[in-house]
Amino acid sequence: MSALIIDIILWASVAAVGFIAWQRGRLILTTAVREGSMDFINIVPRIALGVIGSGYIAAVIPQEVITGWLGPDSGWLGVLTAVIAGAATPGGPVVGFSLGAVALKAGGGSPQVIAYVIAWALFAFQRLLLWEIPSCRRGLSGFGPPCRCRSRFLPPPSRWRSESHSAVARLQGFLKGIKTTMFRA
Repeated sequence: MSALIIDIILWASVAAVGFIAWQRGRLILTTAVREGSMDFINIVPRIALGVIGSGYIAAVIPQEVITGWLGPDSGWLGVLTAVIAGAATPGGPVVGFSLGAVALKAGGGSPQVIAYVIAWALFAFQRLLLWEIPSCRRGLSGFGPPCRCRSRFLPPPSRWRSESHSAVARLQGFLKGIKTTMFRA
């Protein structure tokens, strides 16, 4: 029943946004439908491959391996293992969520699978190396390449007592750094 309610909410949202696009003009509506259709055509095969592939992976990996490392009885070691595995998993949501589904199908514990998916979403090494570190150079963040977990609105510890670094000033500096980095001539 809850899946039906979610589907109704999603389709109602699409209809509402479609109506807004229609009100703004026929060109906007047709462009939006065309772009949305192309996105749909491009993503559906990837989702299908991920779901089918997760079924194959679940069939190939012995359940004893999953329950031993990520099972409900693995405790904090299982959670730590899941966090490391999640951070080391490359790929997008089709890969991350599919592997989480595999772990659940094969007998993984809920806390371990949740830790895997959260670690995959927050601490992926490839994203850290390819996106986070290059975008956090001094000009963009204001204080050099910080740890990804540290808030970008916090000044360095040497300036914590300074009155000149209010939250608004830090936010303005952060946005100015993004603007200058993204729109350089």
